[in-house]
Amino acid sequence: MKKYLKIPLLFIVLLSFEFVDAQNSSPSLRCLNVNAFGHVTLTWVPPADTCSFFENYYIYKSTNSIGPYSLIDSVPSYNTNSYVDLLSNAQLNSIFYFVESNSDCVSIVSDTLQTISLTVSENLLGEAGLSWTDLHSPSLSTTDTQSLIFQENVLLNSLELIDSVQNTNIYIDSFTICNDTVTYQILISDSYGCTSASSYGFLDPDGLQPSMVTIDSVSVDPITGNAIIGWGPSLSSDVAGYIIYVENNFGGWDSIGFVLGASNTFYIDPVSMVNTNSVIYNVAAFDKCGNKSIFGPSHNSIFITSTLDTCLGEAALEWNDYLNWPSGISGYELYLSVNSGSYSLLTSITGSSFIHKGLSRTDSYCYFVRAIGAIGFNTASSNVICAFTDTISSIGVPFSLVAEARDSVKNVLTWNEDTSWSNIVGSYNIFRSYDGANFQPIGSCSFGTSFFSDTLEPLFYFQSGEGRFCYFVVPIKTGLD
Repeated sequence: MKKYLKIPLLFIVLLSFEFVDAQNSSPSLRCLNVNAFGHVTLTWVPPADTCSFFENYYIYKSTNSIGPYSLIDSVPSYNTNSYVDLLSNAQLNSIFYFVESNSDCVSIVSDTLQTISLTVSENLLGEAGLSWTDLHSPSLSTTDTQSLIFQENVLLNSLELIDSVQNTNIYIDSFTICNDTVTYQILISDSYGCTSASSYGFLDPDGLQPSMVTIDSVSVDPITGNAIIGWGPSLSSDVAGYIIYVENNFGGWDSIGFVLGASNTFYIDPVSMVNTNSVIYNVAAFDKCGNKSIFGPSHNSIFITSTLDTCLGEAALEWNDYLNWPSGISGYELYLSVNSGSYSLLTSITGSSFIHKGLSRTDSYCYFVRAIGAIGFNTASSNVICAFTDTISSIGVPFSLVAEARDSVKNVLTWNEDTSWSNIVGSYNIFRSYDGANFQPIGSCSFGTSFFSDTLEPLFYFQSGEGRFCYFVVPIKTGLD
């Protein structure tokens, strides 16, 4: 009878033992630690029992508590109790994880934990309001009820403990700062010995870094020759003014002036170099604390140049492209003023050069070019360049050359000189060809001398008998070769 009673007793013990194994076959996920890059370190307690065989842990994650969850990796070692997810960025949003143990036991997954997402905002007093999500709801029995508040020490460039709160996810930091970003992080420990760390929270006071300024245009005033820089207002509410910068020869930026008031969005550069070269400008907003915005795209002035061909009566105009409108440019408009008259549109082109032909000697010409934005109404005008023509003209007598052979040892050249060239032409160059050979320079003479004697030097080049010499004469402008 005693033996009969022992058998069911043993059976009951065995059933209870199997039930405990099933419960202890699951890893216990305890901590999620977010670093500055948003990478997440998971820490778990290994299962107490693997039913004599263990293969690996499976790591699952999702950006939503209800899934779907994706298997992201496996850990083959039973004694490994942590994993770093390098492919997530928990700085952007919370990520949900659970761990599953693959063993001979019944497969049971861990609790699902959520990375702690920290939000920091500024109230009207300039204080930092911190709030953060739960690691698990309700909290794990092993999770500490105390949350540690860490704040960046800007001098040491490290986080340091400033306070702690109990049983709450809200904290107000009365510390105020005017000229720097304040970084926060929440740490919560677990009885297992690991720590969960939140995403980083950043306090950017309204006056810390005003929003970027977008330049509208850089133009040159055709009357004063000064550069005019215009931009859109900063979107930040406490902007006190704007600082104007010009790029220096070393690729850096020099401040050249400022304007006060958030709505004052243009600046006239009184010492501009836009009439000698293209100048690159940028603008930064500053707030009441003296904090400045980052630079937006720089804009350059348009510098137009001209090369006057006085013999052809043409002005070759060239200019640099206008850069950094978001939509680019649709083209350029070239404007012309003749003899100080009003400007009128000469031509519209898409390139950055143009040749103006048919110039008159008695007239003067001034030009500027205007860039037209591809979208909207943006325009930017260049400096003014003037071409005072001294083109070759004539009194109506053709420029004729006569060659005469004398004594078989020299040829005498004569030509009619145009007296209207006296202030322009300084000399003449004479060229000769023999029996169709290439022309070669053989001499020159100053203006006022309208003849040249070719002594056929050196004579051994030429044989007696019939032959042909050809000549031409080129007028040379004063001071030019």
